[in-house]
Amino acid sequence: MGLGLVIVGAILVLLAFTALDWYSGAGGPDSVGSSGFSDLHHNAGQLGANGITSAYFSWISWVLLILVIIVGTLASVMPRLGEAARTGGLLIGLIGVALTYYALHSISFSGHVFDHAASGVWLALVGYLLAGVGAAVGTWPAGRQPATAEPARRPPAQPAPPPAASSAPPAPAPAPAPAPAPLPQREPEPAAEAAPAAAEQRRPRPSPHKRPSSS
Repeated sequence: MGLGLVIVGAILVLLAFTALDWYSGAGGPDSVGSSGFSDLHHNAGQLGANGITSAYFSWISWVLLILVIIVGTLASVMPRLGEAARTGGLLIGLIGVALTYYALHSISFSGHVFDHAASGVWLALVGYLLAGVGAAVGTWPAGRQPATAEPARRPPAQPAPPPAASSAPPAPAPAPAPAPAPLPQREPEPAAEAAPAAAEQRRPRPSPHKRPSSS
């Protein structure tokens, strides 16, 4: 935006210097006819111009135009120059406006700069002012870049919060299942040992008082 204003202002001043009349008819400083910037330059001495006015129509006006273009462009394309370039460009533009008005006032018969002023006067004043304002605007400030200049950065993803602890007491762990009881083992029956003892008990014992019979 700032560079565009500088360019438009410079074009207006250039048109005023080269192609347009500054005063029209008998109201011009020479009271003869229409006069442009070159006519004022050639007739400055006859119009009673002082040294500053003669220098303005000779070279100061052109130097100011070149300076405001250079400084205004640097303020727009080189952001690191910062406030120095923007402030300098604005001051140059304002100086151009002030010196233009002063030079015209010094050669005006009536002392009224804008009596019978043509388009050249207005475009020179407006052009210097626009170029100075464009230099002051400069480039886009940091943090306010246009949407196409840099893709928007997504904010970093926030980590998921830990699960909330439940207020209920934890469930008890299940008790282990009891081991199965061992099966009782059957003891072997003492059949072999009991059989002779039973037979021994059933055998009749001889009576101690009875003698055996003789045959």
